[in-house]
Amino acid sequence: TGTGKELVARAIHKGSLRATGPLVAVNCGALPEHLVESELFGHARGAFTGAVADRAGLFELANGGTIFLDEIGEAPADVQVKLLRVLETGGVTRVGEATPQIVNVRVIAATNRNLAQGVQAGTFREDLYHRLRVFPITMPALSERPGDIEPLAQHFLARSIRGPLQPASSQVMSAEFLAALRDRDWPGNVRELKHAIEYAAVVARRGKLRPEHLPAPDRPGTSGTAAGIESAARAVAAAVKEWSAAARRELAALPEPDLHHRAIQLVEGTLLREALAHTGGNRTAAARLLGLDRATLRTKLRSLGIDD
Repeated sequence: TGTGKELVARAIHKGSLRATGPLVAVNCGALPEHLVESELFGHARGAFTGAVADRAGLFELANGGTIFLDEIGEAPADVQVKLLRVLETGGVTRVGEATPQIVNVRVIAATNRNLAQGVQAGTFREDLYHRLRVFPITMPALSERPGDIEPLAQHFLARSIRGPLQPASSQVMSAEFLAALRDRDWPGNVRELKHAIEYAAVVARRGKLRPEHLPAPDRPGTSGTAAGIESAARAVAAAVKEWSAAARRELAALPEPDLHHRAIQLVEGTLLREALAHTGGNRTAAARLLGLDRATLRTKLRSLGIDD
């Protein structure tokens, strides 16, 4: 999120042989679920109550150019089926019609979800996933390219203060301000940086931007630690889903698959090992950290086969 996926899509379109054609961008997660199909593929006269004329969908409007499907992971299951057919045949069938209309469109899809995990969880079609994943582009997080922070910040500052009443030279960033920018994690990536610069420009009141002009890095109602735990919890949940799908495939045929016991052992063993590593092998300290008494910890280590 916030890495600039649509900007990349626009750059691809602008640099292609389709640059003179239309670029149609649509956020699949922002469309009302009951209208997604009509918006993408159009509808025929009478297909909906009050529809008195045919209406072209976004694929038809993008004919000869590019359609950018943002947040493709949010597309409903029935729409995923029709998207796959469009990609396979190049034909778009309006709601209420039976005959497809051929369109010549480059499709760029984007998501901030892990679609491979969505496939395993059954929320995203595997055939559509492979059909879309022809030329994948991974957008790097801002934290992975710290050298971009300063030029981006300079650009956003110049843009935020540009105007007839405020010359571009009226505000500058102090060295301490730039250092503070580099020290942040920027979980919201470029979008978060942009908003932070705009905020600081207002607070500084046309003066030099300093660290105290930046907005607080924490999300409302959370501390940095809480935000980290929440993020890690989401990662654990995603990992459990992935493990569960793999375990069902490989173990379901056993007389007693016992997925619950296997999962508990896996998680508990990892947790105990991490606690011991953190305390340098001190079991008393590890037990305190885990909220266990030392005897219980010893029993668990023995049962998991990690009692040395």
